[in-house]
Amino acid sequence: MDACTTADLMTIALGRANMFSVLYYKSKAAPDVTLQPIRAATLPGPWSDLGITTEKLGEDAEREQWQASAPPGASGFIRLRATHQD
Repeated sequence: MDACTTADLMTIALGRANMFSVLYYKSKAAPDVTLQPIRAATLPGPWSDLGITTEKLGEDAEREQWQASAPPGASGFIRLRATHQD
C-alpha cells in the first residue's frame, strides 16, 4: 500500500451542464484491476452503475485519468468499485 492524497483518488469535475461528474485515476501498475463508478441514493444501497457514463480523458506513464458522469439526483453517493480479475 502506498500513501496518497485525495487528489490521487477522485475529484468533482465542474463545467458539464446537467451532469454530476467526478474525475478518477487508474494505476497502470494494476492492469488486472478494474474500477467501476457506482451510485446509490443511500449508503446501504442498492448500488448500481445505471445511468453512469465513463470517458477516458488521458494518461501518463503511471496512470489513466477517467471521468464518470451521471444526471444529478436529489441526493446520493458515488464511489468506485474495484474488482481484481484473475
